[in-house]
Amino acid sequence: MGQPVTDWLNRFNTVPRVSVGGADIPIAIKRHPTARRLTMRVAPDGSEIRVTMPRWGQSREAIAFAASRREWLEQQLAAVQPRREPGHGTMLPFRGESHFLEWDLRHPRTPVLAKGSIQVGGPQANMAGRLERWLREQGLALMSSDLAHYCRVADVEAPAITLSRAQRRWG
Repeated sequence: MGQPVTDWLNRFNTVPRVSVGGADIPIAIKRHPTARRLTMRVAPDGSEIRVTMPRWGQSREAIAFAASRREWLEQQLAAVQPRREPGHGTMLPFRGESHFLEWDLRHPRTPVLAKGSIQVGGPQANMAGRLERWLREQGLALMSSDLAHYCRVADVEAPAITLSRAQRRWG
């Protein structure tokens, strides 16, 4: 958040909220130097309403803008898919097929692809992170082999390839 918004929130020691479908959703107000109008988005997980506004705008306008669009917000929040943590018995899509996620303490911590299942061990609390890292590694290996193949066909040198999280870079 920009400094003026932070000052406003600190002055009243509260986060602005809008009531949508019986739930009070916080409003994150961001002043943007090139914004010419108010824009509003719902966070991907539905945890907040994000209003971007010009530097010269007033926070109360952003709050009123969000409150005036309750029907739209209800539609957007209804479309948010709840995040499901993977666990034993979950079906996980991998390379075009569904695989049964099999967790057992005796399995190795690093996921292993078995016939029709992905076996993983270690603490269940950290399983989602281990699966995500493993899936990224698998995706990188597949893309690297495809890139090498097509570069050989085109008779060019294969460039280095990495995965990044664009959300971290661009918000």
